[in-house]
Amino acid sequence: MSVIRKSAKHLSAAAPARAVAPGAEAAEPGLRMIAAEVETLGPAGPTVRLGGRRAVARVTAAGYRPSPGDRVLVVEDGGEVVLIAAVRAALPPALALSDGATAALEDGALALRGPDGALLVRYAEGCVAIAPPSGDLRLAAPAGRVIIEAGQDIVVRAARDLAHEAGRAMHLEAPAASLKAKRLAVEAREGRLTAGLATVLARRITTSAEAVTVRCVRHELEATKLVERTREAFRDTEDLAQTRVGRSRTVVKDVYSLFSRRAVMVSREETSVDGRKILIG
Repeated sequence: MSVIRKSAKHLSAAAPARAVAPGAEAAEPGLRMIAAEVETLGPAGPTVRLGGRRAVARVTAAGYRPSPGDRVLVVEDGGEVVLIAAVRAALPPALALSDGATAALEDGALALRGPDGALLVRYAEGCVAIAPPSGDLRLAAPAGRVIIEAGQDIVVRAARDLAHEAGRAMHLEAPAASLKAKRLAVEAREGRLTAGLATVLARRITTSAEAVTVRCVRHELEATKLVERTREAFRDTEDLAQTRVGRSRTVVKDVYSLFSRRAVMVSREETSVDGRKILIG
């Protein structure tokens, strides 16, 4: 172990190492340094190729994060392989934080990775992607507002639920808005709809209420069949009440009463009055 510490200290103070073919030993008196290449990364450390053999190396180079394809220098001591320096990195240099997080160029993009190497933020061609591999993503401003602005569109996608909560009010303002859902439920203590023109299209509409009040200047109803069922019906018309039908039939179980100041009944052909007793006058 003392040889490893001395070799690492010596290399950190020496000039940059020259490129050496993998498996070749560097000409350094008293040290058995071998040029190697990083092949894969693992929890125990990077696997390096030394000529025709492979070994797991322990990294002692300060601030260095191995990547597959890196050319490195290793030292063997008692069967242990120690990576002490990088000769040529396969990826551009990365900025590393004390906790192990890095920021580097990857495939023409700027990538921010966590201590475990997971991709957190990626920027490429004017597009920023924030994608934590696990946990939540939270945007918070305890003492202010959170404002999201876009020159074009804003798209929100959720694999499960989408919830909006507001402590005071929620406002939606747009030249046009559309809502498409297989099932829609709206619940409110009070509701109000104000529109210049409102159209409702449905195969069936059911309304249940203790009281319904309709106020309008003109009310039109068009239907193929109209069915009304009620216990009592009252209609009050101040001026004219006119009914125009092809045929008319009124069935009364008990008493039929008609009161008017003047009554006129005109038949083009005949008029029939049938009853067991007919009283006139």
